[in-house]
Amino acid sequence: MKAVFLGTLAAAFLPMIFTTSLAAMMLPEVMHGAYEAWQVVYLLMLPLIVAFPVVLIAALVVGLPTAAILKWCGRESQAAYLASGIIAGTIIPIAALGLLRAPSGYWVASLGALGGGATAHSWWTLGHGSKAR
Repeated sequence: MKAVFLGTLAAAFLPMIFTTSLAAMMLPEVMHGAYEAWQVVYLLMLPLIVAFPVVLIAALVVGLPTAAILKWCGRESQAAYLASGIIAGTIIPIAALGLLRAPSGYWVASLGALGGGATAHSWWTLGHGSKAR
């Protein structure tokens, strides 16, 4: 589960810079009553709210079977996990946007690659520690 949390943080980090800036700009409006404090908190947390279920589902549906296959084939390595995570993290958002027939937004694949890579790296590091790579 730690790997999923770290992957979520990695995927949400760049959008959170943006939402944190927006939330900071909203603070004076909160003081004047134009917005409520929960709206600012929601805006701050929105990237995590979106990223966590995506990373969790990807870890369960793609990550665990990939780990089992790599172990079964005797091909476990940091590079194998990292490549798998980056590739899956890139493909999943592109596939989702394609299914939704979205005309844009494919830049999200870069966040997926970052989140997938971070999750895979964390999975390897937490599972193998300082063992030989």
